Amino acid sequence: HQEASLLADRLVRASEASIEGIETGQEGQFTWERRARLVAIPDELAPAGSTAPRVFSLSVAVRWGGGRTVEVATLRLSQASAATP
Repeated sequence: HQEASLLADRLVRASEASIEGIETGQEGQFTWERRARLVAIPDELAPAGSTAPRVFSLSVAVRWGGGRTVEVATLRLSQASAATP
């Protein structure tokens, strides 16, 4: 469980938040799935005089053994949004 958690954490941190999609892979005894989804942010929540930031929901599920799973999820500001003043 600890190894799966570390793998999930590493994969979610390594993801660049810029496009929606699903990636899959295998590492040792673990199979994983990483999902990136754009979160809708209403314009009224944007700072005055600018557009709402692009925020992505990132999640990684790691599976192993007899149906065991661990999942890590976070929100990340799009790299394009972070570069815009």
